[in-house]
Amino acid sequence: ESHAFYNCQSLARISLPDSDDEVDSSAFSNCLNLKKARLSKKMSSISSRMFSNCTKLKTVENAGSIEEIGWSAFKNCINLQTFPFSNQLEEIGSTAFQNCISLGTVVITKGTSDISYSAFQGAASKFIVDSSNPNYSSKNGLLLDEDGKYLIQAPANANGSLIVPKGVVTIASHALANTAFSHISLPEGVTSIGMFNFV
Repeated sequence: ESHAFYNCQSLARISLPDSDDEVDSSAFSNCLNLKKARLSKKMSSISSRMFSNCTKLKTVENAGSIEEIGWSAFKNCINLQTFPFSNQLEEIGSTAFQNCISLGTVVITKGTSDISYSAFQGAASKFIVDSSNPNYSSKNGLLLDEDGKYLIQAPANANGSLIVPKGVVTIASHALANTAFSHISLPEGVTSIGMFNFV
């Protein structure tokens, strides 16, 4: 049932039984004291807004069978430190990890084929893409499309100077938003910069 534990302030940990194969949207949204979540091994998807606004959530376990992460699933989980992106993961929904500022290195595995807009806006310290992934690539810690022409996302939890690599032609909307870089260097050849990149 959607919103099953919505806004349950006493909830600190959850452990879903391995008999569960599906949890509806917003099930644990706004559980402000939730710190740890163990998923069912039978789950293949994390529903939309399932853990959104769980601002104390730090760890998620048993995500090895997850194939899809719904939109805003972990939005505003500002203390989420790691997430096990497995080879089974195919789709990451829009704003899925938006504002997860404590998220460290994000490793996009070989099976991921669809990362929706702003999935990692305001999140992560670095992006690494498996070299065998045919859909995405990474350079200088940035998330790029497969041929390196389209800048999808820069990490938010990084500072200093950002050098956008040669070959980038288009910068997606929000790709540079909410970042902490003191200096950004763009290469010659950039022809399009999307909205809300310098806010």
